[in-house]
Amino acid sequence: MMNDRYVATRMMSGRSFNIRNGFLTVKLRLTLWYVLILTVVLVGFSTLLVWNLRQSMYRQADALLKAQAAQLLAEVEAENGRIRLPEIQEITATGTLAAFYDTSGRKVDGAWLKDLLPAQITPTIGCFIQKEKSGDWLVSTSRVQEGEEVLGWLRLVRSLETEERTRERLITILLLAVPLTILGASGGGYFLARKALSPIDAITNTARTISRGNLSERVGGPGTNDELGRLAATFDEMLDQLERNFKRQQQFTADASHELRTPIAIIRAQAEEALSKNHSVEEYKDALEVIHQQAERMSRLVRQLLFLARSDSGQEVLQKETVDVSQLVEIVAEEMGQMAASKGVELTTVLCGKPLELYGDQSKLVQLLVNLVDNAIKYTPTGGRVTISARQKENALELQVTDTGIGIPKEHQEHVFERFYRVDKARSSDTGGTGLGLAICRWIAEAHGGSINVDSEPGRGTTFTVHLPYRRV
Repeated sequence: MMNDRYVATRMMSGRSFNIRNGFLTVKLRLTLWYVLILTVVLVGFSTLLVWNLRQSMYRQADALLKAQAAQLLAEVEAENGRIRLPEIQEITATGTLAAFYDTSGRKVDGAWLKDLLPAQITPTIGCFIQKEKSGDWLVSTSRVQEGEEVLGWLRLVRSLETEERTRERLITILLLAVPLTILGASGGGYFLARKALSPIDAITNTARTISRGNLSERVGGPGTNDELGRLAATFDEMLDQLERNFKRQQQFTADASHELRTPIAIIRAQAEEALSKNHSVEEYKDALEVIHQQAERMSRLVRQLLFLARSDSGQEVLQKETVDVSQLVEIVAEEMGQMAASKGVELTTVLCGKPLELYGDQSKLVQLLVNLVDNAIKYTPTGGRVTISARQKENALELQVTDTGIGIPKEHQEHVFERFYRVDKARSSDTGGTGLGLAICRWIAEAHGGSINVDSEPGRGTTFTVHLPYRRV
């Protein structure tokens, strides 16, 4: 039974939701993150707004008390060390309570002060907020003096009820507005997330329709250069590559099957013929010779198929070392000399006379040259010539195998490095070719960071040129 912690899905409204993700789609998760961030921002902004409003109102009230205190102090007169009280009706009309106190903190008698402030205070210069059951009050105390002599104290008190009501109204508005804003934003966020991710749904739906046998389907995408457009384009490029690889694999399998079918059929026919009745020793030898030839052909084909399969899967690794290409060319010419002589073909080498070294896999480079020389000898008639040359060209080392053979028609030259491709299938079968040698040569050249190309003219010969990164001695 599968572990519910890892994989567990169910269908909801025709959609699949993953339990591990809490049944949340990407659109919903994006919306929730958006709402969460918006909530934090709005709550933080609202808190800052309320705090700033409260501070601003308190500063305004404090400034008003200071202005009123300055006005009253300017009107205070002293007579024999006693305070002559000014008229304060204008001050009290604004909602500010005022009282004068002597130096000991006792309220100075006056008819207009009878119901205002406490009779006794502890004088403290400055403003502070005093909390009472009736609400918050802003209290300001100033010194009354004449010259250096302190005559008493002036205390102004103003209720902050108006400011508090304003602040409470703002809080009420925010408590209503913020949730409504978040609710509206969540709907808009979900709509935007759905709109933004709709191309992803289109890509998903298209991907579901693509099967192993139908890789020609394409996403298409929005056709823009944004992230989703690039995603769709990349997905289509991947499908193009998969389709090419799949078709090549199909062709490769079909060609391999066809190539193996012929020698197997010949071996089977020879064996059945030999077993059907008694034959002479010579006839048995002939049959075994044919079987041996076909078995060798199959063995060579299987080796090449395995090589290409390993190279496709990345298992064919180069064993690199410093290689003297001039010496390598001489070795290949010596090994292939007998084959060329048996066909009446002259095999020569052209070297620059100085060491040419590169960092590569010696056995693979030998295999590359042997394949090229083998092809050149096979398709060069008696009396012809095959030349192997090596030279330094700018920052590359150039290897060439040139023959005076039958040549390759122009329309076939771009395909000769494809697997199992043959210009003349009947002629290739006669020479024992498999159609894989040049494909292997291309892989070896590209694995060394180089390239290979062909230049040919029918009836005048062919030149294969390999460019490899050069390492100077």
